[in-house]
Parts: sequence; C-alpha cells; structure tokens
Amino acid sequence: MSEIHEKDNLKGIIKGFRHEVGVHCTSSAVRNVFEFHGWKMSEAMVFGLGSGMTLAYIKFPRMTPFFGGRNKDFIPDLCKSLNINLNEFTTKNEQEGWNRLKQRLNNNIPSAINIDMGYLMYQTDLADDYHFGGHTIAVCGLNPENNSVYVTDTHFPNILQVSYNELAKGRNSTFDKFMAPNNLIFEFTFPSTLPELSTIIEEILHRTGNYLLSKSGRMLRLMGIHTGVAGINTLTKDLAKWVKLSDEKLKFRCEQQGGFIGTKTVNYGTGGGLFRYLFTEFLQECSNELENEELKTLSSFYQSLGEKWEICADLFFELGTNHTNEEQARIIRTTQTKLQEIRELEEEGARKLLNFKI
Repeated sequence: MSEIHEKDNLKGIIKGFRHEVGVHCTSSAVRNVFEFHGWKMSEAMVFGLGSGMTLAYIKFPRMTPFFGGRNKDFIPDLCKSLNINLNEFTTKNEQEGWNRLKQRLNNNIPSAINIDMGYLMYQTDLADDYHFGGHTIAVCGLNPENNSVYVTDTHFPNILQVSYNELAKGRNSTFDKFMAPNNLIFEFTFPSTLPELSTIIEEILHRTGNYLLSKSGRMLRLMGIHTGVAGINTLTKDLAKWVKLSDEKLKFRCEQQGGFIGTKTVNYGTGGGLFRYLFTEFLQECSNELENEELKTLSSFYQSLGEKWEICADLFFELGTNHTNEEQARIIRTTQTKLQEIRELEEEGARKLLNFKI
C-alpha cells in the first residue's frame, strides 16, 4: 500500500476525480462519487439528504452489542430524495465481482463499494483480528502494471493504492456475518437535474423524525434489533449487566461503545455526538440556503444534543477503566440518568422534525 500525492504519477486514476477528507466512511465516499458526476455538495448535505441520522441498539447473538446513530438505508433514502436511480450490485462470486468493478473503472466510472476494513493494509490502527464488512470506500482507478487499484477513504487525505489481493479478500470477507460485503457496488444513474432543496426538505426531515421514533416489531426485537428512542431504554436497562463482565471484556465493550458515539478517545467515523454534529452541519447549510430561522434553531438543538452524547461517550470510557465495584455502580447510575435525559431530548427533536414546515 502507498499514498498517492499530487506530485506523484497519477497514471490509472480516473481523470477529474477528487477526494475531500470526511468524517464518516459512507457519506464521504458517496460525496466524492457525486462530485465526479457534477453534483458537488458537502458531506453533511449528503448525510442529511439521506435521512442519515437515526437510533438503534444492536445486540445480535455472539456479537458485542452496540448503540449506533446512522440509518442503514441511508444511500437508498438519499437516492430517493434526489431522484437518482440506484442499483446495489452484489455477488458472492469473487471473479464476477471483480469483473463488474473493473468494467466500471475501465469506463472511467468511480464507484463506492463496501469492504471489510480489516484487510486494508493502510488501516494500521486496527487490531490484528478486527473485521468490519460494512466499511465504504471509493475506488477511483486501477493500475494493471502492479495489480492494484486506487481508493479514497474518509479521513485519509490522499488517494491510496490497494493491491488486488487486499481488495479481493476485503470484498469477499465472511468474518462479519451480518455485514458481509458480498462485492457490493453502489451504482448510481443520475437525472439531468436534481430537485430544489426547498421542495424536498420537509419530506427528508419528516422521514428522519419517523426513524427516530420508530420501534422495532417483536420479531426484530427477538433478533436483537431495538430501534428509535425505545432502543435507549433497552441500553439503559442492559447497563446494569455490564459489570458482570470480566475487566477485559468490559473495557473492550465500553471502548467500542464510546467510539461509536464520540471522537475524542476512539474515532469510529461518526463525526462526533453519535452523528448529531454531522446532522447539525446539514441543518446549518439548509438554513443558510433557504434563509430559514427554524432550521437554524434546529441546528442549535442538535449541536447541544450531540454534546450530551459526547458526555455519554466519556462515561463509557470511564466505566471501561479499572474501578472498584462502588465506582462502577456510580458511573452506571450516572450514565443511565444521562441516557434518559437524552431519550427525552431525542423524542423532542423527532417531534420538531415531524412538525417542520417550509
């Protein structure tokens, strides 16, 4: 693996492709692809237009539970908002997956793809046994002379070179059962024009509000999926059981959960505040473009909410360090109180989004 700087030989990189550093893998990769096709917008705008913000507590069997804040249908919702045709190509056949991607690159079409980041050699901060198959990168060229492709990835400032071997292993990984990449390529067909923001903002905010209030049905809850503000209640109840874990498991779980929320200690690509800061930027941009004071007020609300989620992240990191039983009990009580305060604010925010009128 190597980084490609502007002064380097750019042979094989699709002409006109530009990378912009981002905070979340999917929204930043999609932003890069959109700009190449002539639709330049900020990562925050891409995230918000896709109703990217949500609430979900996932506790699948034999997996470390985590609380997340991004809508799994973010890309389909984004395309629906903008009248973009989306084809999510998948295959379990390695050669078929490569042929599809190579054909697009040979036709000078950069692609957002999913990959198991554990196979990406430039991800040097990951544990040796770490695997996550839902990571998104943009592939922007190929170099058959040294059997490699060019990619961009979130906060890495330069275009990166990845071997075919890395790419194939990552795209066909089965380590992450519930997030296996299956050679996924997000294939976009763009309309001649995109809709005006003023004509779609209500629908987008209403959809986001509904996601925040949605509650998983019985079958999904049995599977371990708890969505919406109700998911905060489930996490709050579960915290009392965490102290029964070994010190090592408790530390790992708390660091992971803190990383899924904030960016201060561990950065899992949320942009901070459980994606609330990214949504805040979206609302600020919309407020400026539409000259709408209500959107400005909403952005301030979610900025404050993001700060409260950051406090929770700090509490999780604190819980994960070695403490006496009494200290752990105190931290859990404090965290539970903070989570219930946040739950009320998340519900209030969702109502504000549902009631928004342009």
